[in-house]
Amino acid sequence: MGNKKYFMGIGFSWAMIVFCSLTWNIYISNEYSNRIVTSIGQSFFKEIETTRLWNASHGGVYVLVTEKTKPMGFFLIGIIAINLFRRYRDKQILILSNKQNKLEKEVAIRKQVAFKLQKSLKEMEESVRFST
Repeated sequence: MGNKKYFMGIGFSWAMIVFCSLTWNIYISNEYSNRIVTSIGQSFFKEIETTRLWNASHGGVYVLVTEKTKPMGFFLIGIIAINLFRRYRDKQILILSNKQNKLEKEVAIRKQVAFKLQKSLKEMEESVRFST
């Protein structure tokens, strides 16, 4: 009877360890999935923002059909023009994105320099207060 309780205790302990491990793994997996989905969503949103910024900086992409700007006569020529426009737009978006990244890096560097200057000014003020 004593051995039976002993083995039941070991079995129950092992089952609890396995259950806790499974629960922890499911939690970590969910967290990882949420991070991936959030990262992809943020990247997609940033791409949309960049595209809209490019469109806005070019005055929009819609052109009214007037006497001066007539619609394309041939479907094939229109498709070629659209593909050329998309390539140009994608290149411009890449350039604009690189400029934004450089600007963000420059702002971060300037913030670091400003922080260091503030820190050194505080140290100088403290040393003047200490010496007087």
